[in-house]
Amino acid sequence: MDWRDRSGVALVFLILVGVFVAVVVIGGVSYVVYKDAKHIVAVPPIACHCKDVADIENRIAEAQAAIDAYTGMINAITASDAAAGKPTMFSSAQRAQGEGDVQNAVSGAHHPGATTGSGETDTACVTTIKTSSECIRASLQTHENVHSASCQASKQSGRTGTYGDYKASMTMADYWREEVVAYSAELTYLGNNLAQAKAEPGCKAVAVKAETYPGRGDKEELKQRLAGAWRRVSSYVSSAF
Repeated sequence: MDWRDRSGVALVFLILVGVFVAVVVIGGVSYVVYKDAKHIVAVPPIACHCKDVADIENRIAEAQAAIDAYTGMINAITASDAAAGKPTMFSSAQRAQGEGDVQNAVSGAHHPGATTGSGETDTACVTTIKTSSECIRASLQTHENVHSASCQASKQSGRTGTYGDYKASMTMADYWREEVVAYSAELTYLGNNLAQAKAEPGCKAVAVKAETYPGRGDKEELKQRLAGAWRRVSSYVSSAF
């Protein structure tokens, strides 16, 4: 075997080693990200304690702000659909636009210093929760369990839409209604836990000062932002027909 043959073999070997390393790294990252991902997860009736009172009150404020925003968008798109004579079906673009508006409302309601988090249900109906608080984790899981149950019911009935995504078979109004149901489930869960936490012997919860972030304003400004979001939904729907 001359030097050219040896060089070719060495090159192939290095390429194979590189592919192996890439697979190991990607697999490791995927495991770290998804090792806690599950479908519907049983949530303990009480997961919060006195130390969590400020976080509970914050999440209640965030959930209520989200419900108000989604309710406004539902009203706007329902009126537009009635005028058009047909429903607006789910679209990723409109979902992203709506979630941006909702996130602005949630951020405006957030109490600085409180612990919050996020949740997601993917197209396989698997839920993933990200937060450092076990109390808030339980609340977010309660929320995502609503989406996961809806996802699994849709798949079992054959309503899966594009790429198996159950949301693609829904109207935008129904998708947003599901969000309202999910946030309402959180409110019920948090309300029960708040009462139990405050009733713990010797509980003197430290309140987190409820301030808005600079530029995010008071309730009147929040109303104006929500009104703007509803107008954008209306214009989006109008332009689609």
